[in-house]
Amino acid sequence: MRQHGPVLVRRLHGRDALFVADLDLVTDLADEKRFAKHIGPALENVRAFAADGLFTAYDDEPNWAKAHDILMPAFALGSMRTYHPVMLRVARRLIASWDRDARAGRPVDVPGDMTRMTLDTIGLAGFDHDFGSFERAEPHPFVEAMVRCLEWAMTRLARVPGEDHSAADAAFRDDAAYLAQVVDDVIAARTGTDQSGAGDLLGLMLGARHPADGTTLDPANIRNQVITFLIAGHETTSGAMSFALYHLAKNPTVLRLVQREADALWGDTADPEPTYDEVGRLTYTRQVLNEALRLWPTAASYNGRPTDDATAFAAWLEGTHDLTDVTYAVLGVGDRNWAATYQHFPTRVDDRLAELGAARLLDRAAADASGDLGGAVADFTARLRRALLQQYGDPDATAPTAEPAPAAYEVRTLTGSHLDALAERHGLVPMTVTETRDLTAPGHPRRKRFVRVALPDGTAYRTADHLTVLPANAPALVDRAACALGVDPDAVLDIRATRPRRDSPAPDRSLTIRQLLSCHVELQQRPTPAQLAALAAANPCPPERASLAALAADDPRTLVEVIEDHPALRGVLDWPTLLEVLTPLRPRHYSISSSPAVSPAHADLMVSLLEAPARSGNGVHRGTGSGYLVSLQPGDTVYARVQPCRDAFRIDASTPVIMIAAGTGLAPFRGAVADRTAALAAGAELAPALCYFGCDAPDADFLHAEELRAAEAAGAVSLRPAFSTAGTFVQHRVAAEAGEVWELLAAGARVYVCGDGSKMAPGVREAFRTLYRHHVPGADDAAAVDWLDALIADGRYVEDVYAAG
Repeated sequence: MRQHGPVLVRRLHGRDALFVADLDLVTDLADEKRFAKHIGPALENVRAFAADGLFTAYDDEPNWAKAHDILMPAFALGSMRTYHPVMLRVARRLIASWDRDARAGRPVDVPGDMTRMTLDTIGLAGFDHDFGSFERAEPHPFVEAMVRCLEWAMTRLARVPGEDHSAADAAFRDDAAYLAQVVDDVIAARTGTDQSGAGDLLGLMLGARHPADGTTLDPANIRNQVITFLIAGHETTSGAMSFALYHLAKNPTVLRLVQREADALWGDTADPEPTYDEVGRLTYTRQVLNEALRLWPTAASYNGRPTDDATAFAAWLEGTHDLTDVTYAVLGVGDRNWAATYQHFPTRVDDRLAELGAARLLDRAAADASGDLGGAVADFTARLRRALLQQYGDPDATAPTAEPAPAAYEVRTLTGSHLDALAERHGLVPMTVTETRDLTAPGHPRRKRFVRVALPDGTAYRTADHLTVLPANAPALVDRAACALGVDPDAVLDIRATRPRRDSPAPDRSLTIRQLLSCHVELQQRPTPAQLAALAAANPCPPERASLAALAADDPRTLVEVIEDHPALRGVLDWPTLLEVLTPLRPRHYSISSSPAVSPAHADLMVSLLEAPARSGNGVHRGTGSGYLVSLQPGDTVYARVQPCRDAFRIDASTPVIMIAAGTGLAPFRGAVADRTAALAAGAELAPALCYFGCDAPDADFLHAEELRAAEAAGAVSLRPAFSTAGTFVQHRVAAEAGEVWELLAAGARVYVCGDGSKMAPGVREAFRTLYRHHVPGADDAAAVDWLDALIADGRYVEDVYAAG
């Protein structure tokens, strides 16, 4: 560059490559209005396993723009704050690993550990999947496969024509298939569940709709995005952190200044819990990272244009307007890391408003996302409020009047239930249970229960919708928790949230401790690192405090069990602390098993009781949601709402259909069969329908057997039960009847899968891939994967699955 200038072309491996080393030219090239996204030879190879993910999608591929628009909120400032606890959790794993190596006198592999840290962070914050990299002696198999795929993509550029690379290509296809399978299993465990409360990338991809046309990302593209983020995120971040730590080790003076900055914030705390805003105050540390990125850049820059929702305003601002009667103030939010464009648009807005005659109420303020963002916003808000009061006064202020004598008493009438605020938060209404009975034979170890609720007037549902239900903790568990905490369950608390949050209990009224522990908080979840840290901080016993601090991330005990095993906590946790520690009770989602064509005023559920030895070895674990529903009796009240299912999971009787389920996954298909039976009785002509469903034995848990057999006799469905006591699961029966299934697929059949997402759903997917390989001459594994992906993308293979157990 010094010799030839800021623009040059070099020929590498027979290809011309353009290099630009001037900030203005780079900014110009980043103008998406004039230059399209380009996929170079290396990324062309990466497309073999990332397909149309954000980095490897062609500029004219529909999913490129769709995914870009849908995923933008995931990288907004609020989302970064949401990811902070996970980042802190993984950072603690890294520090604990280095502490172990230091005690053992072992050197640490910094680049390897940076890869572990970033992979775990992206897995948890992005997809709620824990790779557990620091608990492994070797890298996670996913990382090894991903690295081999990247090596294949790079070395393929330099291949000499005529050489035999079939072995390398076969190994690559195996690695790519493994990456796809791991990600598919992660996605399957979440597909079909309510993602409205999910704060990660996968929840956004599964539930968010495009702001313009309302469409969602298809499952194949979601997989491609997950793989893309895992590749790109861990490569760039781990590289930047490795280079920064290398340069700090080589520059002890700079290292001491970084340490001094950290000590100023947390030096007096043995085990600090840095907040998101505190991290933003590490300005010198931020400069160190910026310098490392300048020396060893691992990512591109931002273009500095207005956000999508400000584009129209920006265009309007360039017109001619008389704003002499307008008063304004500008707060610009940006990231100083993008130095070339930092505060570019807010500055333009501020200057242009003044040019058009508007009066500036305050000087423009700048909030840096990589600095003390919260502090800057709070300061601007306070100054704006003062300026508004000074200029306009308080419109709600009234003239002072003589104060009346205070009343002798203040009386507040309490009406309604302690569940009212919680029900309002989740949009739940009271519903009455009208019928309950066992669906399994007496004594069957895997008990399943029928529950019917009456829907309130004006509440309707469609076949395959879900019923979202607020459960309650079992009375025995509540008594156990109260004993562990050292509290009287019949004592009354009057709770008022000073900082109301959706992630905190919110009764907002007087209630007994028994009511609080029964209906407002989770008691069977494993404690998070933040909860353990709070318990350790409150524990007055040094050995117990050390024990809490040393608890492994995979400790199987629930929060109540942990408190029981540290008796010094009994009676020392005050209620403000406890309410911060306890997790709010979340509603559970169940597929409705009835049909509005038969029962429009009621919704039926099939509930499988989760009851098994506790993972901690301490007694029996009974699922919170299933245990609650199984205990209901006619006349009981539940708080619930109808939650529409995805449109893709609605079954059309005019199209051939293959329904596949296990256990209570049969629920939506019972409703679909009832729809077909009613349509048949009304004289409609129906396309063929097969219903594969797994159960243990014909006389044990053949759910709704009499009803389904009557529907089969009427011609509404062909039942294909698979009995596990005979060694047969649904995927086995699908494989055994592959010819018939293939004929229906050729006739345009749609496949619907509901139930266990950890074993059943992956087994069924493999059965269909095998079916394709057997019926298409010369088809290999990759072709079978592509075929099934195409069915998924076309909405002909749809899953509504959940993580079992």
